[in-house]
Amino acid sequence: MAVIDTETGEQIELLKSDDMSVTNSRLSPDRRWMAFEAARPGEPPCVYVSPFREELIPESAWVVVERSATHPFWSTDGRFLYCTPRGPNPLLRTALWARRFSSASGRVEGEAIAAYSESELSMPAYISGTAPIAAPDQIVLVLGDFRGDIWMMDIR
Repeated sequence: MAVIDTETGEQIELLKSDDMSVTNSRLSPDRRWMAFEAARPGEPPCVYVSPFREELIPESAWVVVERSATHPFWSTDGRFLYCTPRGPNPLLRTALWARRFSSASGRVEGEAIAAYSESELSMPAYISGTAPIAAPDQIVLVLGDFRGDIWMMDIR
């Protein structure tokens, strides 16, 4: 993850790990925090937060918010951090959780709140650009029906 100065072209790497892949970073509305997911090879991803600064953020500053979850994003006021918990199929997500977030402390507060659940439609976690986004009065999700139907007929 990096910041690019659009006037000078200078690039500053923000999140980097020698043993984890880091993806889906999102900046909080007050620009004080970053949420992102990271995973070691063969392990489920976790959602982390770290203070935002325009320099490399060491792994020691990363705080786990939710284990076995992906696609973090912020409410428009920054009071909630949302993510999608990993279910039985690691390629699809069928739920959305919210965690209260304190910008002052940089910590989540309380237990996860079920913000959305769907049994028939799923969010394709394996396709780039499908992370949910929050607007002032709604959350926009990319959903699809990835079930298969089997039809049988008698052809005597």
